[in-house]
Amino acid sequence: MKFPYLNIAIWWQSVAAISIFLSGCGGRMSEEVNLNEPVRYMLAGKKYEVPLGYHYDDFLKRKNRWPNPKDEFTGAGGISITGLIPGVRPYDESVRAEFERLGHGNKISIIISPRISLYPSDEYVQRMRGMNRLDLLPSDLNGLAHYWDNQGASDKSKGADLYIKEGDGEYFRLQCPRVGGPSPSCTVMTVTNSGLQVEYVFSISHLRSWREIDDDVAKSIESFMVK
Repeated sequence: MKFPYLNIAIWWQSVAAISIFLSGCGGRMSEEVNLNEPVRYMLAGKKYEVPLGYHYDDFLKRKNRWPNPKDEFTGAGGISITGLIPGVRPYDESVRAEFERLGHGNKISIIISPRISLYPSDEYVQRMRGMNRLDLLPSDLNGLAHYWDNQGASDKSKGADLYIKEGDGEYFRLQCPRVGGPSPSCTVMTVTNSGLQVEYVFSISHLRSWREIDDDVAKSIESFMVK
């Protein structure tokens, strides 16, 4: 069953937990590891090798250690990684300060899942309009339609700015909540050419680079695949 929108926090937590569990028990401190060593995943029948350096959030930040990769490929419900933009660059000691900085900064957090739970873009828009959720706005991002998602409120300072690719058969939804705070973010939900559902989060300060970020995410996922 597909849903027009998801409880994103629960989805991220569950996929991250699966990813952590399947990457191997135990772990090693940062000075003991080769950050290019891969964690091996089996996702939807395909093999992925993701270097240790992409596992900063789930391990070094939360547990003060890196995972202990297995030699074999282990089935996973999803893959959770963290990198830096531009380029989705992994952690190493030369960029430690950027990873440790509070807020999103240049960090990008990515969840890769084999389970598609998204409506096609046109159908999503129709459903949201049917609930009186969307108002069409002039778009300031070339290639994307722009809506205000009122989320049931009338206050224009609330809700979220929603950007969608429409009519080309490609699913891409970018949402930036209209909230205050020191580090507002944007979330993208998309589907790759290989049929993976991908969600990633980055600072709203990088919004103008959305196309480059999306290209870099797709290239990174492709580079993890074992040919």
